[in-house]
Amino acid sequence: GNSFYNQTEGTVLSMFDSSVPDGGNGIFPWTLYDSGTDYLATRSATGWNPDRLVFVSRVGGSNTFSSEGNVNGYVTMPINKVKGAFAFATNNFGVTWNGGAGFTSSSGAVPITSTLYIGSQNGSASIINGPISRLTVWPTRLNNDTLQTITV
Repeated sequence: GNSFYNQTEGTVLSMFDSSVPDGGNGIFPWTLYDSGTDYLATRSATGWNPDRLVFVSRVGGSNTFSSEGNVNGYVTMPINKVKGAFAFATNNFGVTWNGGAGFTSSSGAVPITSTLYIGSQNGSASIINGPISRLTVWPTRLNNDTLQTITV
């Protein structure tokens, strides 16, 4: 692990442009990463029609939280000017896209990670296909109303 952020809870706000389809390769605008088996991330979920951008918490090679299956937990690609907020704490996850209703879950683990990658999964894979205009990390899990407000 690393101490550059609170590893037990937090919120990440990301603003980026994903106007170019990912072509099935996947994109990761940001990742709090330790290995391919442990990370928190915004990532594309390919294989859907159309592809989706989702939030994921992955521990030991398994997703302990994913917003992929909930209509309020993802946005379809391609999209311009994405504003997404991902709040996390053990058994207390919340996500909101572009000021929408959002999605919460009272189940899921938070991984211990060591590196923040901006624009890719691990520094060389799944590189974002557009500009990132903002990335903010808070050391606390912001409440759901705040998530919605900061993504309008």
